[in-house]
Amino acid sequence: MDLPPKNEGLGKDLLKTDQGIKCLTAQEAARIAGENPNYVHVDLLHAIERKEFPSWTMKVQIMPFAEIEQAALNPANFVPGIGPSPDKMLLRRLFSHGDAHRYRLGVNHTQLQVNRSKAAEANNYEPNSFNDPGQTNDAQDAPVELHGATGSFRECR
Repeated sequence: MDLPPKNEGLGKDLLKTDQGIKCLTAQEAARIAGENPNYVHVDLLHAIERKEFPSWTMKVQIMPFAEIEQAALNPANFVPGIGPSPDKMLLRRLFSHGDAHRYRLGVNHTQLQVNRSKAAEANNYEPNSFNDPGQTNDAQDAPVELHGATGSFRECR
């Protein structure tokens, strides 16, 4: 594994079980918790006795120091089809974060490797099996009730 110089950087680790994830229903969990509150410990001990040893895979992502300094996380980057909520604080951040990144990193900050899109175009929503509406490039602002309806303003000619 190549580490950044002087081991500077941000590390993120992920620990994932190799056994898979098996869930109980709410009814099963309530029944088992009432019968034996130490069920998970007993189950682990029985698995070890059967020589079914638990194991995990650990993955580590290391972000070099330069990438941390150049990262420009912006709440205005939406997945196509998703828009902002009418939350006033979020709406302020949609402008201010991007503006701060342009000032700090320059106007081409989205072209830096750490900020560049990983996929050219994603089409995660269509076709779907529910006959939902398809993707459109038209504005789809929903009205928000304040002291009357508000929404998109379209200039009439």
